[in-house]
Amino acid sequence: MRHPALTAVSAVLAFGLYGCESSSTSAPVPAQTQLPTATALVGSGAPIAAGNMPAFCRGEVAGQYATKPAYVKTGTPMKQADGSTVIDGTVDKGSEGVKTFRCRFDSNGAFVDVMATTSDGAL
Repeated sequence: MRHPALTAVSAVLAFGLYGCESSSTSAPVPAQTQLPTATALVGSGAPIAAGNMPAFCRGEVAGQYATKPAYVKTGTPMKQADGSTVIDGTVDKGSEGVKTFRCRFDSNGAFVDVMATTSDGAL
């Protein structure tokens, strides 16, 4: 039975040599890798009018943080280079403190998600 580490090294070597030219006079040429491309945000549901985005965001955040929309404060919607819109804000969680978040909308105005931007620490 082969050792798992030896099996992994063999697999890496086999894949690493794939695409290399075999010649005694030239160095191996590594296989070309393609860099990942940025993915566009894609929301779900109907587009939200720009004027309604802050209120929609407050409702989504209130649901996510199990609090009332009155405890959620949102900033001004900011258009991004890719056409999407973000809204930064805070939610007062009482004894848990004030948390920061970002609501994201795609280029059509459809809601994408709420991202927590306050770290609650690692467990």
